[in-house]
Amino acid sequence: MIEIIKLKSVLQESFDKALMISKRNTFIQLRTYIQLNSLKSAKFVSDFANNMYKDFFNYPGIKLNVIEVDDKGKKYPGEWLLDITITKDVNGFKDRILLAVESESNTSKKAFDEDFAKLIHIKAENYIYLNGLDQKSINGKDNYITNRISYAEKLMRNMRINNFYLGFWASPRKIGNVGSIWDELPDGKFKHLSDVSLYKFIKGNFQEI
Repeated sequence: MIEIIKLKSVLQESFDKALMISKRNTFIQLRTYIQLNSLKSAKFVSDFANNMYKDFFNYPGIKLNVIEVDDKGKKYPGEWLLDITITKDVNGFKDRILLAVESESNTSKKAFDEDFAKLIHIKAENYIYLNGLDQKSINGKDNYITNRISYAEKLMRNMRINNFYLGFWASPRKIGNVGSIWDELPDGKFKHLSDVSLYKFIKGNFQEI
């Protein structure tokens, strides 16, 4: 069972760690450091997956499936079906999906449509979609989240899906003359994106946690 308040804490802590490791490795210029924006995204997903497994699903027979990214940016294969799945395995067979997660740093509707569709058509016990943010102002961020939530609610209107969460986090993408939004976190020009947001789908609407 996922504790709602703890889930938001895990999401924020995972984001903060990925951000810290990214900035630290860039500063000391390790030979294999997390500089590519796509690798920053992958590091966030990897950290979130491991924290979710550790805090909610660490039992015999439960397996985490994700592309692992260590603190030096080295990637290890392991993904199955989605960005993150946590499964109940029986004699090597994935019998149930306990958690299904898709994360997309691209903020476009096209990217959302593609990955959100993957998630809502999977049979799982818990679902999380993590949507990137890249807005330059607080109002822009708030309007984007409101519109994206409204769109997601329309897509899910006739679906019977329980335990579905929608999270928002700062994309590491390049924007304008900024090489990565993460370079301006937590105290720079994108500081309004430093805190993650989390919503749960309850009776046809997403309610903020």
